[in-house]
Amino acid sequence: MDKNDLPDTHTKCPCLIKVVMLEAENEMKKYLSNKTLQWLYDEVYNNILPHEMKKETIEWFNKEDRI
Repeated sequence: MDKNDLPDTHTKCPCLIKVVMLEAENEMKKYLSNKTLQWLYDEVYNNILPHEMKKETIEWFNKEDRI
């Protein structure tokens, strides 16, 4: 079969995998459009991390020799 002369069924119809992946990408973008760095900070520091780990994380970011 000549790849430059494929039937319309092979060239005009989008691949189902591609369609599903594009739908998933659009759903992910829609979900993430509501998230901000402030939201992430609030989630991590106010809802998830124990107080001691929060303190250690802040100290780690403040260390100058971590690079």
